[in-house]
Amino acid sequence: MSLLVLEALFCFAFIPLSHSADSLIESTCQQTPYYDFCIYTLQSDPRSSTMDLPGLACVAGNGLNDTATDNLDLVSGLLGSTNNASLDKALKVCIGSYNTIIKVDVPGAIEAAQRNNPNLGIDYTRDAAKQVDTSNTLIETTCEKTPFVDLCISTLKSDPRSSTADVAGLAIIAADSAYAKANSTSNQIAALLKSATDPKLIKALNSCIDSYNSILRVDLPVAILAIDKGTPKVAVERATDAENEAQKCEDSVTSSPISGSSKAVHDLCGILQSIASLLL
Repeated sequence: MSLLVLEALFCFAFIPLSHSADSLIESTCQQTPYYDFCIYTLQSDPRSSTMDLPGLACVAGNGLNDTATDNLDLVSGLLGSTNNASLDKALKVCIGSYNTIIKVDVPGAIEAAQRNNPNLGIDYTRDAAKQVDTSNTLIETTCEKTPFVDLCISTLKSDPRSSTADVAGLAIIAADSAYAKANSTSNQIAALLKSATDPKLIKALNSCIDSYNSILRVDLPVAILAIDKGTPKVAVERATDAENEAQKCEDSVTSSPISGSSKAVHDLCGILQSIASLLL
C-alpha cells in the first residue's frame, strides 16, 4: 500500500493547490487508493503540517523506507532460522529486492520529489513495486485457488507478514484472520443475546454461541497448530468444520445482523481450507 500511496502522491505532487495543511493532506489522500492509510502515514510525521505536495511525497517515501527496512530485518531474521533450501533461496531474493528498494528506489524517488521531477519519482516507485512482485504473485496465485479470491487477496495483503510468507505462512495469516473475525462475531452474538426477546432468535443465538465456541476453542487453534507442525490434513479438516459451524449459525439467523458477520467467518474459513489443501 505504501508504494501505491507514494505513486499517487507523485502524480498529484506538482499540481498547484491552495489549502491549509490538514485540508491539503486530506485532499491529497483522496486521490490515492488507500485514503485511511495515506492519512495515517502523512499525519504520523509532524513535518507534514508545514509541507507542500512535494514535501508530502518525501514523507511518504520515508514511510516506505521504514516499512521496507522493517521487512528486510524480518526476512534476514527468517533466513537465519530456516533449514528449508527453497525457502532460503526465496528469502535471499527478497533481501536483494528490499536492498534495492532501500538503497536505490526510495532515495531516488525522494530526490526526484526534491527536484520537482514527478515522472522520475513515479519511475523509481514503480521499480520498487516490481521488487515486491514476487510476494504479490504468490498471494495472487494462491488466492486464485480459493473460493473467495478478492477477500483472500485483501486479507493476506493487509498483513505485513505476507510479504515474506510461503504458502504455509499464508495459511497461518488466513487462520489468524478467521480467528479474529470469529472472535468479534462471537462477542457480537453475546451482546445481541442480552437484548433479545424473541424466543426463536434466542434459541438461534444460543446455537451460534455453541458453534463459535467450537470454532474458537477447537477448530481454528488446532488448524494453526497443525500448519505449524506440518500436518495440513488436520488443518483442512478443522477449517472445514469451522466453515460448517459458521454456515450453521448464518443459516439460523438470516434476518439478524449476525448473518453478515457469520458469512465473513464462513468465507475466511473457506479460504483457510483451500490454502491448507495446497500443503497436502
